[in-house]
Amino acid sequence: MAAVWLLCLQAFAVTALMAFDLPPLGAVAIACHIAFVWIAFVAASKRLHDLGLSAWWIGKGLAATVVSTVILAAILMCVMDQAAFETGQDGYFLVVGGNILPVFAMTLWLHVQRGMSGGNIYGPLPGASGFSMPGLSHTSPLPAAVR
Repeated sequence: MAAVWLLCLQAFAVTALMAFDLPPLGAVAIACHIAFVWIAFVAASKRLHDLGLSAWWIGKGLAATVVSTVILAAILMCVMDQAAFETGQDGYFLVVGGNILPVFAMTLWLHVQRGMSGGNIYGPLPGASGFSMPGLSHTSPLPAAVR
C-alpha cells in the first residue's frame, strides 16, 4: 500500500508542478524528488526488515546496478557501433532494458514476498498498514536497550 500511496502522491506533485508552471529541475521539484526518494527508502527499508533482511541490501543493489551498467555498456560497446547508443537506437535500449529489468524484478519481488511471521531483530510484526506498530512486544535477540 505504501508504494501505491507514494505513486499517487508523486502523480499529484507532478501535476501541481505543471499546473503552477514550475521548472522540472527547479528548487521546488528537487525538494519534492528528495522527499519522495527518502520516503521510498524508508518504506523499502521497513519492507526489507519485515523480511528479516538489512536495509544495507538497498546500497548493495545500487552498487550492483552501477557495476552491471558499466559492464553491460562496455561489452556492448565492443560489439556495436557507437551510433547504436544514441537515444532510441538498439544499444540504448539494450543497456537501459538490461538494467531496468533486474531492478524491476527485484522491486516486484520485494512487493510480493511474504514477510516473516512474527517479529524479528528489526522490530515487531507489521500492522495492517504494512508498517510496524510501535510499542508492540516482540521477541528479539537484542537487549531492550539496543532496540
